[in-house]
Amino acid sequence: MVKNQVQKSIFCVLMFACFVFSAFALDVPKLETPIMDKANVIDSSDERALNQKLTNLSNETGIQVAVLTIPSLEGEALESYSMRVAENWELGQKGQDNGVLLLVSVGDRELRIETGYGVEGDLTDTKCGLIIRNVITPHFKNGDYSAGIVDGVTAIIENVAVDFSENGIEINR
Repeated sequence: MVKNQVQKSIFCVLMFACFVFSAFALDVPKLETPIMDKANVIDSSDERALNQKLTNLSNETGIQVAVLTIPSLEGEALESYSMRVAENWELGQKGQDNGVLLLVSVGDRELRIETGYGVEGDLTDTKCGLIIRNVITPHFKNGDYSAGIVDGVTAIIENVAVDFSENGIEINR
C-alpha cells in the first residue's frame, strides 16, 4: 500500500516536472528564410547574399543549409535545442535527409553544426569541429559574428556541395 502511494507520488512529480520543463522550453522560430538572425549579429548585406546563396544551393542541389542565431538558449542544452530546430524545420529533401543547421547562441557563446544523415559522409563530426574551431571561432573572438557565419557557411557548402556553382553570388569581405 505505502509502496504503491510512493510510486504514484513519484509518477505525479515526474509528470509535473515534464509539464514545467516543456512549458518553459525555448521556442523554435518558424523557418522563413535560410538565414534566421534572431540575435541580429549578421550584417544586412551579408544576410541578403547568404539567403540568395543558400536558396540557389537548395534549388541547384537539393541540399538545404540554414543558420539560426539566437540571443540565448535560456538554460536549454545546445544539443537538444539544435535537434528540435533541425527536426522542426525538416531541412533537406524528404528521404535524403541532406540538411545542415548552423546554430549560434550569442549570449551563451555556443555554436553547433547539426547535420542530416544524408550529408554526414561529407560533413563529418570532425570536419564540423574543424570548421567551428578554425573558421568560425576566430572571427567570433574578434567580435565579427557576420564574417564567422559567412565563412562558416562557405566551408559547410564546400564540404557538402563540391559542384555547386553559386550562380555568381559572392559575398564581399
